[in-house]
Amino acid sequence: PGGRTAASLDPVTALESVLRPALAVGRCHVAFSGGRDSSALLAVAADLARREGHAKPVPATLRWPDAPRSHEQGWQ
Repeated sequence: PGGRTAASLDPVTALESVLRPALAVGRCHVAFSGGRDSSALLAVAADLARREGHAKPVPATLRWPDAPRSHEQGWQ
């Protein structure tokens, strides 16, 4: 808004500015691990989609069985 970069905005407005184009083109998938950061991102995307009449974002949880260090089930 007003020519400002996302870095100069409050956090929610900054997230909305980068999520808006993805929501506007159709189904937007949000990587979701269940942690605080991905939960916040999904919440902002869902709120923005609802307010602007876009389809709900789709949470996507990815699993890599051959990469044991990426497993997060224990703390989720």
